[in-house]
Amino acid sequence: MTSEKPINWDSVVMGDPYNDAEAARVLAELPEVPEDPDDILTTTSIRLRPSQRKALQAEAASRQTDVSSIIRELIDLHLAVAPSNAVVRLADVMRALDSLPRQAVA
Repeated sequence: MTSEKPINWDSVVMGDPYNDAEAARVLAELPEVPEDPDDILTTTSIRLRPSQRKALQAEAASRQTDVSSIIRELIDLHLAVAPSNAVVRLADVMRALDSLPRQAVA
């Protein structure tokens, strides 16, 4: 729920005892805490080459989603199929498979 009235942070932060209504309004606008801790998103900074960033942005646009969602999906997919004792990197296997000639599907 959002309201039209801007938050008066001075009264909320400074703990103005006469402004319980403002404090209650701010608390009501806070998002609820998810029951499952895995539903809480954290921020992680990564460095990407410009070409990677452009590719991610294009993929996100084509799926009508955001870059963060694409990155989370790719990480989940990688972790789901990458055994911890793998001798070869999954990226190398995928690159090798992509290089194989493809047969036309009838």
